[in-house]
Amino acid sequence: MFLLSAGSFGHLVLQFVLLKILADLYGTGEQKAAYSAARAIPLVISTILIGTLNFAFVPIFVERRERLGRRTAWETAGSVVGLMLLVTISFAILASLAAQPLIARLNPNFSGEQLKLTVGLFRIVVWLTVTNGMIGVLQALHQCHHRFLLPALSPILGSGIAVLSTWLLHEKLGIAATAYGVLIGAILGAAIQLPLFLRHARIRIRGDAGLSRILHMMAPLVAGAAYYKLDPLVDRYLLQPTSIPLLDYSWAITSAMLILTSSGLSVVVFPVIAQHSSSGNRAGLKDELAYAMRFLAFVLTPVVVGLLFFSTPVIKDLFQGGEFTPADTEMVSRLVKIYTLVMIAGSFGEMLSRVFYVLNDTWTPVRISVVGFTLGAITKFLVAPQWGVIGIVSATSAYYLFNASSMLWLLRKRIQGVGFGGVLRMVRDSMFGAVVAVAVAYCVILLGFRLSSIVAALAAAVAYGGVMFGIRNEFAVMFVTYLAGLRDRIRQNGDHSDADQ
Repeated sequence: MFLLSAGSFGHLVLQFVLLKILADLYGTGEQKAAYSAARAIPLVISTILIGTLNFAFVPIFVERRERLGRRTAWETAGSVVGLMLLVTISFAILASLAAQPLIARLNPNFSGEQLKLTVGLFRIVVWLTVTNGMIGVLQALHQCHHRFLLPALSPILGSGIAVLSTWLLHEKLGIAATAYGVLIGAILGAAIQLPLFLRHARIRIRGDAGLSRILHMMAPLVAGAAYYKLDPLVDRYLLQPTSIPLLDYSWAITSAMLILTSSGLSVVVFPVIAQHSSSGNRAGLKDELAYAMRFLAFVLTPVVVGLLFFSTPVIKDLFQGGEFTPADTEMVSRLVKIYTLVMIAGSFGEMLSRVFYVLNDTWTPVRISVVGFTLGAITKFLVAPQWGVIGIVSATSAYYLFNASSMLWLLRKRIQGVGFGGVLRMVRDSMFGAVVAVAVAYCVILLGFRLSSIVAALAAAVAYGGVMFGIRNEFAVMFVTYLAGLRDRIRQNGDHSDADQ
């Protein structure tokens, strides 16, 4: 879990570097709006395919490996990869051919030149559906074998290529340099994870019993996700072009926090929960879920409290300058504060939905998400004309909260005594640590030097960790123990090297 968290952190840093470059070069102008609009469809399709496939693929691959053997499981993996490539390549070709009318219909507020730019960018980034689909399957295979290094390095490599391409080629290619960089980075991110698959399987365009079960399990997920994952398209349809980059910057910060706080945990815990469910070990499932929920409370509490207090100085230090104005800073800060509800509800909701999936219940999360998105979309159409991007973000946060609350209520009814023990105590302890961390951060920010908020965040993290270790918090103690063990292993390796010489 720490390896994936470290990978997520590296990816997060590079994403912020890319956002800073884009903010300096384009601010909230037409090129940034065009790029945000062009990415919307590929990201929606990738989210639908990767999310639904992985939720169905992981438990079935693990089950077939344990009951029928590794060869059978890998044959199913080959069929999944073949079908993924067939579907995504076909979509990319058709979407490229229909780019002009498709983009025009989804972005009615774009002008002629801006529309032309968006269409050109879309024809580049639409191929992310292929690369992201492959990355999703390959990451799932690595995680099923408890191999986390390459999945952790893949997004770092992709983001690094995007940063270099944007920085070196923006004068020649404009915002298209970023689009090409993101695509090339995704191709390389898939390539470094491919050897594990090639060692054990080959691409098959044919079905088997495992693929049939996966598709059967995916059917309700895809049917629901094809509807409730349209949220980014609804937002961009309702907003004026000048508001789309504001939404994009604030959502980038929100999604980065979600990746840092919950995604690494989810991919580690999900195979374990699936294994407990497959073997009928309900006690183990409850304990693992309780552990995951406590960890989310441990990580989320200081992040949310910190953003509520210091989002404005953080965004100012990260983005303000060049084409990104003080007015942009204030608006993005307001949006990020509202989005903290998404950080909380999204993190817990993702974990709760995975429990339903390993219980072979895909319909319950889908029904909840469909109802939540419908209520949210109706609200957005009602509030967008008067409240604009503030109304859009508020409606998104409200329906995320609805989804997570509904899943929690239903899961507690489904599994008696489900493992949420210690979560409230963890929130209490984390709030105490967060208050101390906020006080430390405030003192640093008062010094007023450049990038003071970044230094304040680092100081606050150290203070939070120190407080939590002082009260013997399980995760703080675990982290310190891990670092001590890592230090000892490094020393031992150094001693062995000296002895060899």
